[in-house]
Amino acid sequence: MKKSYRSSYCVFTKLLLVLTILSGCSSVTVPSISLPKMPEVTLMKNKATHSTPRALLSARIVNTGYTDQVPKMTVGKLIEYAERSFACECHRERFVKSWDKSSTGYVLSSNLKKFKTIKFSCEKQEDEYACFINEIENTTSPELSQRYFSGDDFIKTIYANGRVCKRQEPCEGY
Repeated sequence: MKKSYRSSYCVFTKLLLVLTILSGCSSVTVPSISLPKMPEVTLMKNKATHSTPRALLSARIVNTGYTDQVPKMTVGKLIEYAERSFACECHRERFVKSWDKSSTGYVLSSNLKKFKTIKFSCEKQEDEYACFINEIENTTSPELSQRYFSGDDFIKTIYANGRVCKRQEPCEGY
């Protein structure tokens, strides 16, 4: 008797399953979900970008003009000091306008009128990058003797002005 009860239960379950599949499941609609189009991610080839390239953030600056007052630093730290110096002078934009890859390293286009472009000659040394800041053209000086600024002097100026803001009064409009 137990055996027939099990077999009839099994037949009933199978029949119920077949009827459910044939009658009800064909009319069930599954909602469709459309995902937003993901932006295309590309590595920096020769395109200008506002952010400092990742390889340069920890790249050592190898210019020789370091003293007790100016410590050795990375490109990332130099840009941090430049941004602070620029903000201290009440500029509303950032110091870095864009970065471009060049055949010898990178070219920084700045929003500073005095120095429009700053060239970094970079190479990989062992496991890290090292960069040298080339001579910078002072675009506001008409005199040839004052037209060029050494990378060492640039580092000293940026460090001195970015380390401490001497401005006591707030910028207008802030």
